[in-house]
Amino acid sequence: VLQACDVEFLPVETQDAIKAHQKNYCDAHGIKYVFMLMDKQLAEGRHLTWLKVVALCRLIASCVDGDIVIWMDMDSYVMRTRIDIRNAFPNNRAQLCTAIYNMNDTFRQNTGVMFIRVCQQTRKFFDDVWTNGPVQDGYSEEETIGSMLPIAIDNGLEYEVISNKWNSWPGFPYPF
Repeated sequence: VLQACDVEFLPVETQDAIKAHQKNYCDAHGIKYVFMLMDKQLAEGRHLTWLKVVALCRLIASCVDGDIVIWMDMDSYVMRTRIDIRNAFPNNRAQLCTAIYNMNDTFRQNTGVMFIRVCQQTRKFFDDVWTNGPVQDGYSEEETIGSMLPIAIDNGLEYEVISNKWNSWPGFPYPF
């Protein structure tokens, strides 16, 4: 499980409490926990949400093909600690999984929790997201991920939606 945060995102006490909870959860399930404290300068003038892409690119580059990276935003919190989050990964074929939410009748990827099977396609995808972003408002890496996902799928990336029970925006119908 990977989490990253810039020093200004949350008070240190809150960061410490979240990190301790997530680390205890990971230890209980035999999952390696990685936390990266990110310098906002790494965002290169982009909104700080782009540090997520920097952290993912760095970690994925250091992994071997087949490794699983579970990204959780710093404000994500595992509530059902007896359940192994790896069970949310839909199958052995998927290389990228996200939740989806509905914002103003537009379905978008919720990149607050992502499952990534490390391989050439996922390395290329996140490198391309960094290279080509941001799109439109410049704020959200989610928009760039959403706009680039159809191209990546056309080029062989296996994508699936995470089950609604893992979504922080429950109660909406899936668009497909």
